[in-house]
Amino acid sequence: MINALSFDVEEYFCVSNFEEFIKPQDWSNLESRIEYQTYKVLDILSTFNAKATFFILGWVASRHPNLIKEICKRGHEIGVHTWWHRRIFTQSREEFRKELKDTKSLLEDIIGQKIWGFRAPSFSLNKNCLWAVDILMEEGFKYDSSIFVKFLPKNLPSEFIKLTPFILKKTSSKVLWEFPLTTFKVGNIFLPISGGGYLRILPYRLIKTLFKDINSIKKNPFLVYLHPWEIDVFQKIPPSIPYLKRKRHLIGIKSIEYKLISLLRDFKFASIKEVLEKEYAVKF
Repeated sequence: MINALSFDVEEYFCVSNFEEFIKPQDWSNLESRIEYQTYKVLDILSTFNAKATFFILGWVASRHPNLIKEICKRGHEIGVHTWWHRRIFTQSREEFRKELKDTKSLLEDIIGQKIWGFRAPSFSLNKNCLWAVDILMEEGFKYDSSIFVKFLPKNLPSEFIKLTPFILKKTSSKVLWEFPLTTFKVGNIFLPISGGGYLRILPYRLIKTLFKDINSIKKNPFLVYLHPWEIDVFQKIPPSIPYLKRKRHLIGIKSIEYKLISLLRDFKFASIKEVLEKEYAVKF
């Protein structure tokens, strides 16, 4: 079974957790660590001959185009992660479309290839902004990976509460697929296990057991998501960030490199695009 691996490429100070205290106009004044972090990720992937999808923030691409070229050169897929890391439901339709178009255009110019995939910051596609689905289709995307069904989901339409790839919307001429983030259902509860703080906190033995269940028993691929900043124990969080938000950002961060290496050792991974092609016969 081929599973999907993905990275959301953003600076450590771009995260939604810090948005109240660090504004986009302040980003350029902070130490950039994205090249160090991403090259470290790329070298780990190369060791295991694994491929992944990298969802890139437009702001990062505008400042580090050679990094984007290197990701592509090493055979990984490039996707869109908006320009400013603003959650969809905080934007107007016009603002969202502009960020989408600007980032997609820049990335395609940098790598000389078509971009097919999108992931919303903080998995913010929900019932309050379903208009974004139409915009994604209109702007030429073929898949989305923004739906995260976790705990007792109340912010998603019932037809979106699925644990494996499905067709998000279809017209006479276009199809938009969804590859949701992997969760593990226990009764009516959806347990998030596949990335971020959840992956950092959970013991690897449990993660491996649940992922093997998804592959071997349920016969489904799973999708892991990470951020390059999660393998960087030397990042310097600005002192303006309150203790609890700092703690949330850094919790379990010392374990994530080991867990990434362990996942690559124990499972087979490819980009989201490749998994959709091979396991679901999606044509790009």
